[in-house]
Amino acid sequence: MSQSAAPDGGWGWMVLLAGHCMHILAGGLDRASGVFYREILKELQQSSASTAGFSALLFASRFMSGPITGVLCKYFGCRRVMMAGGVTSFLGMLLSSFCRSLSLIYLTLGCMTGVGNGLAYTSGLLAVNDYFSRRKATALGLATAGTGVGSFVLPLLTQYLIQVYSFRGCMLILSGLSLNLVVCGALLYPLPAGKKSANGALEAEAADATSEALIDTAGQSETAENKNSKDSTGEKVLGQSMTTIKSRTSLERSGRGFCMELWANFDLKLFLNPYFCLLAAATLFISSGFKSVAVILPHHAQLRGLDDMTSVLLISISGACDTVSRFSVGLFFDIPHLVPHRRRIWTLGMLLTASSITAFAFMQNLIPFILISGAFGLTSGLFMSQLYCMLIDLIGRERSRSGIGLLILCFGFGVAVGPPTAGALKDVTDTYQLSFCVLGASTFVGFVCLCALDVALMTQRRQRRRLNLNPTLDISVDQK
Repeated sequence: MSQSAAPDGGWGWMVLLAGHCMHILAGGLDRASGVFYREILKELQQSSASTAGFSALLFASRFMSGPITGVLCKYFGCRRVMMAGGVTSFLGMLLSSFCRSLSLIYLTLGCMTGVGNGLAYTSGLLAVNDYFSRRKATALGLATAGTGVGSFVLPLLTQYLIQVYSFRGCMLILSGLSLNLVVCGALLYPLPAGKKSANGALEAEAADATSEALIDTAGQSETAENKNSKDSTGEKVLGQSMTTIKSRTSLERSGRGFCMELWANFDLKLFLNPYFCLLAAATLFISSGFKSVAVILPHHAQLRGLDDMTSVLLISISGACDTVSRFSVGLFFDIPHLVPHRRRIWTLGMLLTASSITAFAFMQNLIPFILISGAFGLTSGLFMSQLYCMLIDLIGRERSRSGIGLLILCFGFGVAVGPPTAGALKDVTDTYQLSFCVLGASTFVGFVCLCALDVALMTQRRQRRRLNLNPTLDISVDQK
């Protein structure tokens, strides 16, 4: 959709409401994964490492489906994609309530629910982006604020439902709640210009494919008619053959277009850029550290003497502080005097994140747990809210699409490794103390990568100044 076609209001406010509700459901379920983990561990009596594997699949499938979802939205529209995501998430949670084995939990609650949330998440953001131009920043901020609401409410709601209806009854109720994603998707009514823009490539390719199929089969049609013009059966068969050829050619062309669009999200030449490699490595290590905290923190707090509901409250507190951080940091970093220093402030925030994660290992009482949970939420929100801004500053807007796709993959790999690693360490030591230390160390390695990136950029600038060149740094990789 062209920017001029965005109405900045009207039905766009309903689309914004749908995006907000989508974030409540998708973001809240991510935060509630720690409650699921504790209950599955109690019910199935499996190892902590294998039980944490479902949360790794839940996180990874959600993030890794992002680039594919973007292409699906272009071909089928955000409305259909979000509704499909809602149905997939519903089926995953519904079927998980009947699962008696961990492998089936992996398939349902891990893969199906994760993919469904990923489809809904990306399509919701794209729809809000289409409907708003002048007020885009405000609209996206209001839409993503739903993550904070869901992070605060859904973990507590999940724990309450488990206490009243058991884990399986809770999953049945939450599956019905996730069907609201279908309602949210129904609100994403496409604008005429947006529909044409989103599906224009597909329609053009289908038209070209149909034309080519007609040209290729025209000679065959004339030959068949000359041989037996009165044979109606032969004409019928020929007509069916022409239709089949047109359909196959159209599908092949559409399939090639889909693959080309998908491949455009992954420009592997970016890995020739050492600066981008440092940012990707930092994303991998940091995501494997801080995303795993929501999984193991409730069980860790319970083992330290807190009751079930209070231990879940820690997740809600960190989620609320995460939301406050995302809003305030954006305004804070827009202050003109701080713009040149925002990358260093962002890097320092990752050191605080690593410190807060490590501090969880040594907490014993409720008040210290609450304070560290709040600090962790504030610093982790800093990372997520500014990651893509730092990427654009690094490689430029023209290559940001490929860069974001690759960073999402790195993020997905990180969240796939973190929870099982933390669970395996708990199996060995019988506590989560070493797990939090390792997760903090992983985040600290990401901080070191960001420090190396900052030093490399400063060194590059100094070298160019000595050579009396333009001090503006151009670190993009040659696209030839």
